Amino acid sequence: MTPSEVMAHHAKSFYWASHFLSPIRFSRVARLYAFCRHVDDSVDLTTPEEGRRQLDLIGQEMQGLAPARAEVALMLELMEELDIPLDWPMQLWQGADFDLSGQSIETDADLLVYCYRVAGVVGLLMCPLLGVHNPKAWPFAIDLGMAMQLTNICRDVGEDAERGRNYIPARRWRRPAGEPPPQAGELVLELLDRADSYYESSRRGYSFIPWRERLAISVAARVYRGIGVKIRKDPGQVMHRRVYLSKGEKLYWTLIGLKDFVFSFSNHFVPHQQEQHQALRGLPGVSS
Repeated sequence: MTPSEVMAHHAKSFYWASHFLSPIRFSRVARLYAFCRHVDDSVDLTTPEEGRRQLDLIGQEMQGLAPARAEVALMLELMEELDIPLDWPMQLWQGADFDLSGQSIETDADLLVYCYRVAGVVGLLMCPLLGVHNPKAWPFAIDLGMAMQLTNICRDVGEDAERGRNYIPARRWRRPAGEPPPQAGELVLELLDRADSYYESSRRGYSFIPWRERLAISVAARVYRGIGVKIRKDPGQVMHRRVYLSKGEKLYWTLIGLKDFVFSFSNHFVPHQQEQHQALRGLPGVSS
């Protein structure tokens, strides 16, 4: 499949919003998504042994130690074209490596670092792709990626459990003696609250984005956030099925995204709240 076909098949909500992009921006975003999907699939669609072999090969390809296959070659072209440092996309590699390692997420800080590596850094990578060059925009872009990943985790609780994975921090499952153990739905709501704080933070960075790309991001953020709104109506449903938005629901959230887009031109800039990234200090693109 072409990069745009990969995105259309696997990222329906974002593909919906990407139609607001110019052709060249759309092509860049599709290439980035194809690379991200390639890294994910190396872990998710194979045995652990084959996953390790594939992931190690991707790492070698990224560092020029092995001939690059199609998806990696497209990413390397983007990096050269837009002067993207290697340590940004290599965070995706580290996120996939964590999944293969079988390690558990114990604390909220562990979860936030994981979310940064598999999605926050995608927000960072999107900046040069969309013509955003001011480093002050980076933390807001990271926040949008973090918010979307937290939404993903909430939506996929049941599917992840079937694969032996759990991204809800282990400490959240534990309650003081005498208190009943929490239900999965209760913990999902807690994570959705955290996701909403990152969505709200990301909106303060819209002013850095060129108008056409800002429109696409405004719509993408609202459509994805709409998945969380739908989960909130019945949080226990995530244990049994994956939540999707209907076309009517996507249209509704698209209209809300258009409203965000319009209001973004009158919003005053508010500096990023550094406590949002307390757990991420020292990672690429994160202020110290």
